[in-house]
Amino acid sequence: MVCTMRQHESKNDRVPALAPERIRRSLLRRWLGIWLLMAALVVILGGFAAQAWVQGNNSLSFARSPAPTVKAPAIAPSTATPAVTPTRTVPQRVAEWIPRLERAWEARDWPAAMEVLEEITLLDGNYAGLRTAQCDTYLHWAQDMVAQERVERAYALYHQALAFCQDASAVQSAQSLAAGYLSGKRRYEHERWREAAIALQAVYDAAPEFADAGRLLYSAYIGWARTALAEGRLDQARDASQAALGLNPSSAQAAALLGEVEGRLTPTPTPAPTLPPLDTSGRLIEVNISEQRMYVWEGDTLLYQWVCSTGEPGRPTAPGRYRVLDKIPEAWASAWSLRMPYWLGIYYAGPVENGIHALPILPSGQTLWAGYLGSPVSYGCIILSTENARTIYNWAQVGTPVWVHY
Repeated sequence: MVCTMRQHESKNDRVPALAPERIRRSLLRRWLGIWLLMAALVVILGGFAAQAWVQGNNSLSFARSPAPTVKAPAIAPSTATPAVTPTRTVPQRVAEWIPRLERAWEARDWPAAMEVLEEITLLDGNYAGLRTAQCDTYLHWAQDMVAQERVERAYALYHQALAFCQDASAVQSAQSLAAGYLSGKRRYEHERWREAAIALQAVYDAAPEFADAGRLLYSAYIGWARTALAEGRLDQARDASQAALGLNPSSAQAAALLGEVEGRLTPTPTPAPTLPPLDTSGRLIEVNISEQRMYVWEGDTLLYQWVCSTGEPGRPTAPGRYRVLDKIPEAWASAWSLRMPYWLGIYYAGPVENGIHALPILPSGQTLWAGYLGSPVSYGCIILSTENARTIYNWAQVGTPVWVHY
């Protein structure tokens, strides 16, 4: 019994001793579980918070990200983004060229005008009035070239105008006129006088002011008259000289040609002149055709040396030994309607007497060949200045020897 009781007591005595330890362990396990649960919650909540923070920051970063920078062209660097301008329409872009076109027209700068029209064509080839403007520009350009006697260029411009002008017939007529002029001029340059005159006459009849058609036509008729006269075709020579005189009624050259032709067509018999006695006083008039000089001698003394003019090619002064046949203060050349002051006749060329005299005077009072002394320009006579002709006229006598040579 004793033993049992001790055991029992011993057992009862251990209960109180073990209870606190169990409680502590139980509480420790509970608190540990609570702390672990709280730690887990903290971790979980922290994870959600971190995820929300990351998402929030990411969303904020995208919302606040700056717009992409536009890189400026290298030719125009800029730190600012250029403003967007509205796109111009084709009519607006064409309108920007119109003032330049107007300025070119006012300045008659036709190449510049055509450059502007080409730009407009690139923008809108069917722009209203474009073809008319191109046509008019080419025509005005060609007209200016004609006025400047650049007819070959004008011909090419008329050809270009045909592609734009509605009235092709008018352009073709102008082009044909230019072609006729160029044909006549080429023949003129090759001294084909008759052909040149025919071609240029057609141009002159259609447009008297076309380039220098009138001047070329007159010269072609003169050339034709001289050639025909030299070849004995007197009818053609008369017609050509009359045509030249019709173009220039005050032309002494044309009048002289016509008079010479008419003189040959209706020759007047002239008796052979009776030679006056030869002057043996030692006076001598020497004419050097090659030098176009006159030398006046008295014995071995040279009294005068003057510039003179002898006959032109085709009508040269004939070399030879002559004597003064007559002295006339002012002779009259009916064939050429010329007054010839201080006349000294020296020889006959057919029915016409050639001599020494001053610069001839036209019916208008104008002096012929002034400024041409020293060149062979006369119709066979020997021409001196008025002062020198007066001197030799007063010095010479009928019968004074005259020696003409090369």
